[in-house]
Amino acid sequence: MQFKPIPFTQSAASPFFSLKMMLALLITLFVIAQIVFSYLHYHFSGMTDSLGNTTVLEQLRYPVVLLPMLGFVALQLLAYVLLVMWLHFLVQAYGDLFKLSLLGRYWRGAIIAVLACLGIFVANTYFYPHSFFAPDFLVHSSWHAPFIFTWAIFFIFFFLTLLAFAQFFIFKARYWMSAITLLIAIIMTLGIGAWNHLARFMYHPATPPAQPNIIFIGVDSVRPDFVSYFNPAHTRTPAIDHFLQHSVVLTQSYTPLARTFPSWTSILTSRYPLHSGARNNLVEASDVLPNDTLAKVLQKAGYITYYATDEKRFSNITKGYGFNHIIGPYMGANDFLLSGLPDLPLTNLLVNMPFGRFLFPYNYGNRAAAVTYEPNNFEQLLASHLPTQGNKPFFIAIHFCISHWPYTWAKDGIKTPITNEAYYVHGLRAVDRSLAQTLALLRAKGLLQHTVVVLLSDHGTALGLMGDRVIRDDHFVGDQNEIATVTHYPLQSASPFSASPSNYSINTSFGQGTDVLSLQQYHTLLAFQGFGVNLPHRDIDTPTSLLNLAPTILDWLHLPPLPQSDGVAMRAVFTPTVAVNWQRPQFWETGDKFGAIETDKINIEKVLEARVSMYAIDPKSGLLYLRPVYEQSLIQNKQRSIWLGDWMLARMPPHVEVRYLPESPGSEILKPTPTNMPAQYILVNLKTGKWGIGLNSPLAKQAPIALLYQKLREFYGAELNDA
Repeated sequence: MQFKPIPFTQSAASPFFSLKMMLALLITLFVIAQIVFSYLHYHFSGMTDSLGNTTVLEQLRYPVVLLPMLGFVALQLLAYVLLVMWLHFLVQAYGDLFKLSLLGRYWRGAIIAVLACLGIFVANTYFYPHSFFAPDFLVHSSWHAPFIFTWAIFFIFFFLTLLAFAQFFIFKARYWMSAITLLIAIIMTLGIGAWNHLARFMYHPATPPAQPNIIFIGVDSVRPDFVSYFNPAHTRTPAIDHFLQHSVVLTQSYTPLARTFPSWTSILTSRYPLHSGARNNLVEASDVLPNDTLAKVLQKAGYITYYATDEKRFSNITKGYGFNHIIGPYMGANDFLLSGLPDLPLTNLLVNMPFGRFLFPYNYGNRAAAVTYEPNNFEQLLASHLPTQGNKPFFIAIHFCISHWPYTWAKDGIKTPITNEAYYVHGLRAVDRSLAQTLALLRAKGLLQHTVVVLLSDHGTALGLMGDRVIRDDHFVGDQNEIATVTHYPLQSASPFSASPSNYSINTSFGQGTDVLSLQQYHTLLAFQGFGVNLPHRDIDTPTSLLNLAPTILDWLHLPPLPQSDGVAMRAVFTPTVAVNWQRPQFWETGDKFGAIETDKINIEKVLEARVSMYAIDPKSGLLYLRPVYEQSLIQNKQRSIWLGDWMLARMPPHVEVRYLPESPGSEILKPTPTNMPAQYILVNLKTGKWGIGLNSPLAKQAPIALLYQKLREFYGAELNDA
């Protein structure tokens, strides 16, 4: 059967305007439904109310914040306008080819529009199963419904598009227009993607500079006891293990504050948070930027400096810290708003397209946008922006956050709920793959010819497991009744899916930088490997700190030390014959503490709801920062500790703790009950595990308690606020 094509033109029987308006109306209803469901979701979670009741909403009018938001909205409108135009093109071409009546065009237009909306919805479910718009019954279907529906609808529209293309171009003998259109489509869809993939291979051999490259690779929240190098019975981490097996490994490395920004600030400045001003995430830049940094010193020495990370919401490291180039998603208030709130199906599908990095700079390669995050996207940003080896040395700091909560990403393969520990292991495996791919990228760019690579974690994490805290009931020395005055945490392992776990223990903990008695939060990876630099493998078990990293690098390069440094050079790393002499007291402190982050089920909406009023927006940079009045409150409520030899002395400030207690004596019904916890000192012998409460406890008589207390008071001064 032969079809006689007719001109693809508007006619009296097929009014262009009316058909387009009908399609536009159907798509508009689809958009409105998404907005309504999104609003209800965030309204019930309290997010919209918390934003509306704070001064942050007023600050969204700053041009640096408002313009990107308007641009984002304009892109959504443009995407839907193009969708309507495409659907109209299909309907008109189909109608002209088969000589359909006006009513026939309307019916088929409605069917095609509904099918397109269904396709967007199902494709979002398939590609982004953690999306708010991905229903569980589809995600967890045993017969792979999202996969089948997505590709079925794709081929239907692919066939319709070919048919429309043939009607408009080929049947009308518009061959040149056809060829140009195809060429433009190929360039748009494949050109940018091909460039991204080719960027990693664009290396021209060059003579390595006299000074070696220095590369830091950070893996967020990686606790050493979950790495198979340290614990063969645990997670298989082949890339990390291989790196450590060829490195100088500092097995007892710790950070002074187990949060990303304070930890990286200590790495770069070699200063304790008390001295650098980085007492928490998102502190005001003016408090921290005056510090000299490793990057600034290396810049002056002729190094070109790069900083790259896939998560910037809580770590505002800018060029002001001494970096020539910053790689990763854009940072600022819109990082919170545009990477989290607009979880909409069509937006999600567009973010990871080859052009997504240009159109959605706050979303593409952004770990914070866990719904759409793909590790390969951030690695593409690295491939595109990292240099190839030239005549100048490089200092490159890269930080991966996929091993940080929530441990999920777009296509992580998780189909059913699992325990918090299993999620964490899943994230470890992902960051292990990222490390392997990054080292391959650096090698392909010629950056591993004359280089020292430092692998580190900024901090560890506590997962609510037994042993995540250094104290336990049966190791207590003193009156057993005193144990009730110590903070107890719900056991994640006892009730992994319970909304209100009832099994509490003093031997467990949650989070990062929330508990100085949790060594798992402060224990970090730290290893040095030489590429073209002789660094034979060995383990060094002497306790050390990330504060010592910058002094060690500068000392080895024979460059001026950082002024007012709290760290010391670990010369034994590069010179095995030098004795280890960097043992010093270590001081640790917590960041902000509240119940929403001390759990195995962190709800980011609840976290922001509880804390959004604490932040302000810089009108020039658009960066969020902690309001000084709240920062002072957080400082007053910090836990602080000193570790000297085998002893740790920790000061716990007075606070209110929510515990799940029986409604009445003997009742099995538990209810959250606020409990006043007094200020107290806890003394721990880290070698034996024995611990006690108070400066005059029976255990204190066996410890250098006067020296510990004196040094803790000298370091923190009036902040201890002891009567």
